Amino acid sequence: MDRTEIEFIQLAQKGQNSAFEQLIELHKDALYKWCYSLTKEPEDALDLAQEAFIKAHNKIHLYKPDGSFRAWLIRIAYRQFLNLKEKQRRRESNVAFIEEELMFTAKINNERETHMDTRNLISEAIELLPEDYRSCITMRYVGDLSVRDIAISLKLTETNVKVRLFRAKSLLAKAIAMKKTEVL
Repeated sequence: MDRTEIEFIQLAQKGQNSAFEQLIELHKDALYKWCYSLTKEPEDALDLAQEAFIKAHNKIHLYKPDGSFRAWLIRIAYRQFLNLKEKQRRRESNVAFIEEELMFTAKINNERETHMDTRNLISEAIELLPEDYRSCITMRYVGDLSVRDIAISLKLTETNVKVRLFRAKSLLAKAIAMKKTEVL
């Protein structure tokens, strides 16, 4: 770490945003390349690097100059990457759960239908739901929010959220059954 970088860090820790902007300039290319090596997608790498810089800016007061600033940024980006992967894994598992639940509710018996066709049917059916139901179902199964958290977010009672979820699932089952008969 050179003297200029140390000065920028100290100034950034004192709240000087222009000093942090200089740190971004010093490290943006290296951090982007590292993020790209993880994501293999240019846009995802850019998003990940930006998130890391935002987090670093918010936590700059915690940085201790006994290690490399770039290594600290990379650790932040790596944690962000792991968090992103975990969220994606949870969303995929929630989508799988809602698929199973809807298939049972709608009594979908066609075993030859591919997994992707089912996902497409569900996605299309969700888009057809009224906004009140769609927001509840996506918060619950895609956003992985509890009924309590949904109630707080939408300023509803927990009972009202449960009713909306039940009705949304019923409508989804009917919509999927209708779409399946259209295909046949």
